[in-house]
Amino acid sequence: MNISAFIKRTAAIVLMLVTLMSVAACGAAKDNAKDNKKYATDYNLELKKSKAVKDNWQIWKREENGVVMLQITKGSSYAEEPRDYLLFWVFDSEKQAKKKYQTLYNKCKDYNNGSKWEEGDDWFVSEEPDVCDAFITWMICREGNVIIEADLDFSGAWSDSYVEETTGTPTEATTEEKFDKSTLKDYVIDNRSELKDFVLNEILQ
Repeated sequence: MNISAFIKRTAAIVLMLVTLMSVAACGAAKDNAKDNKKYATDYNLELKKSKAVKDNWQIWKREENGVVMLQITKGSSYAEEPRDYLLFWVFDSEKQAKKKYQTLYNKCKDYNNGSKWEEGDDWFVSEEPDVCDAFITWMICREGNVIIEADLDFSGAWSDSYVEETTGTPTEATTEEKFDKSTLKDYVIDNRSELKDFVLNEILQ
């Protein structure tokens, strides 16, 4: 191999290495920017304000103990599929979500005293504390910087059967076909990653 060919080959190898390093650096920069994104704080909505986005999802920007979060819900009146019955809290970081999850975990476990308790990998089921005139079984699940909340069961102070006995007419709640919210537990566990992506990449876009 003559000197000219050697120089050309060396230059080509150097150019290829520089190109590969540039692509890798660009990818790392994008990943770093994504990791540092403040999903709640930087969301284009004033604090304490709410707005409706695609398919009737409601986003409320709120602050709790100095931490900004987005509360996202659709409401059962617009529900068409299981995820529509869920409530989401989006935080700037996974660290903030972990802290909120741990606070809820400790409070619920102390309150519940084991009667409704179930738990797994970053999720638990319990009776919801601080609710008057009703008994609510809820599920809390954390996936990254998103907390997913699902109401699995509800019973009020006045049952449907009591209302029917005293009035002689069934209520709307007793006549319409209801979605079985108890199925949401397995649904959330099986789809938690997809639910997080849906919230961050579809609802918040």
